[in-house]
Amino acid sequence: MNSHGMNRSVISLWVLLLSALALSIESVASEQQPAKALSFAVYLDGREIGTHHYRFTPASNGFELESVASYDVRFLFINAYSYRHRSEESWRDGCITAISSSTDANGEPFKVTGEMLGERPVLETLEAEIPVTVYCLRSYAYWDKSLLQSEQLLNSQTGEVADVTLKALGEAPLPWAKDTSGEAYVLLNPDADIHLWYDSAGNWLGLQSELENGRTLHYQRHVHDPSTKDPTDNRNSGDVP
Repeated sequence: MNSHGMNRSVISLWVLLLSALALSIESVASEQQPAKALSFAVYLDGREIGTHHYRFTPASNGFELESVASYDVRFLFINAYSYRHRSEESWRDGCITAISSSTDANGEPFKVTGEMLGERPVLETLEAEIPVTVYCLRSYAYWDKSLLQSEQLLNSQTGEVADVTLKALGEAPLPWAKDTSGEAYVLLNPDADIHLWYDSAGNWLGLQSELENGRTLHYQRHVHDPSTKDPTDNRNSGDVP
């Protein structure tokens, strides 16, 4: 091998080594970033029935989401309705690349799994395989209203993908805190319209929706430390919320 060929080989080797080093540094940096969380109290007709917690762990070009909901509706000391839901979602560049969820809705089981990578991505439920025809699949990401500006969204409990429309309503008081206002939106959805509120920085404050039985469900954000930066602040789609 002549000196010219030797130089090219050395340069190529250094490029590969530097690329590997950059990926390693990026991976370590992602692992070292702290996970962030959002917590909401859940109310039915003004009565607290449970919680919904979201945990975001940074990853390269996105984050890992763990969503855990737990409700119990009691009547005369009897647990009349119980709901448990857990979903783990991988988000990259503002889209879901993998999901695994399980739900127990008062004894009725649901399960959704799938990876969006590959030529023919599908979602698997307990009953069927559902082909994914959406280029960028997103779930009901209330914590980032920019992600809700999609024509279709995935129900992480059932695996159904529904047509939706997000509309801005302007500033409006929070139904559970009349002395506090937020930027109001409504997510038009086939099952039920979902009203959402955000502060001026885009942080999600809560939601409210009328159920099929006429009852009202609402989420109200827990604020443990007002001085702590909210995990949904100053974000770009695809980053940790």
